[in-house]
Amino acid sequence: MTDLIERFTRGPLGIIRMTRQPVNALGHALRCAISEAHRDFDADPAIAAIVLTGSGRFFSAGADITEFDSGRKPPYLTDLIDQLEQGGTPVVALINGIAFGGGLELSLGCDDIYLLPKAKLALPEIKLGIIPGDGGTWILPRIIGEARAAELFYTGDVIDAPTALDWGLVSRVVAGETLMDEACALAAKVAAMPPHALRQAKNLMRQGRSISYDTAL
Repeated sequence: MTDLIERFTRGPLGIIRMTRQPVNALGHALRCAISEAHRDFDADPAIAAIVLTGSGRFFSAGADITEFDSGRKPPYLTDLIDQLEQGGTPVVALINGIAFGGGLELSLGCDDIYLLPKAKLALPEIKLGIIPGDGGTWILPRIIGEARAAELFYTGDVIDAPTALDWGLVSRVVAGETLMDEACALAAKVAAMPPHALRQAKNLMRQGRSISYDTAL
């Protein structure tokens, strides 16, 4: 464990937990750490699914605003999201708390999203006079439709876990004590999936077709 991420395995599950206090801001060092951990897990044939989650009250509060002045360095958040999408191993975001801005956009690059009941989601950039800049403006409408996506973009309002589930933004809301058990069950299902079918499912996801690994297996 470092001050950036914790990475470990549980059966066929590779887990990446962001631990950059206080809010898991997605600065350069954290993006690099997530990218390296994902690349290692994706290359490991023993790993059937990867989980990306946060710590404390936050999944991630979004971009590291100190980089707005100093300038960002690759891998940019869009690069990291693309890496998650292009990998051969499905990635599940387990949103444990607050996922705002780039934190929410990072989860949208995953193949599936689970929420804890206390999770809060938002794209609050409009309140700062900017727009979501890491794929949210085109990923979100294809998942929940243009009208609801526009509501999030134009207001910056926060939605809770039941709303996210009702809108189809996430697959399920799960209790904290069963979170990893349910993720492991998902990984076991994926491990039994024929590799060609998994690749086909990933390709459908990239093309914008709605699919849940939890319900499709």
